[in-house]
Amino acid sequence: MKDIIEELYFGNIKPLTNGYLEENEYKKLSAMLCETEAKVLELLDEKGKELFEYYIELQDELLAFGEKERFKDGFKIGAEIMVDTFVKK
Repeated sequence: MKDIIEELYFGNIKPLTNGYLEENEYKKLSAMLCETEAKVLELLDEKGKELFEYYIELQDELLAFGEKERFKDGFKIGAEIMVDTFVKK
């Protein structure tokens, strides 16, 4: 039996790369987002494009931060469940 904590530590478990259950929906939304971004960029001058690209970078950072925090919260809840299950009898 694998040691789940060691597997996680050594990077053998990568929850963020497991993909999406609704892959078709994800691909559709991703394509729509790219198409819309291209249309917006066509409407902007150079200064507007720079500002919009900076906005996208900040949005990406915010989303990544939120995903990290949700992962940490999920891990903590899982640990609490384990403590409840095996320690608090």
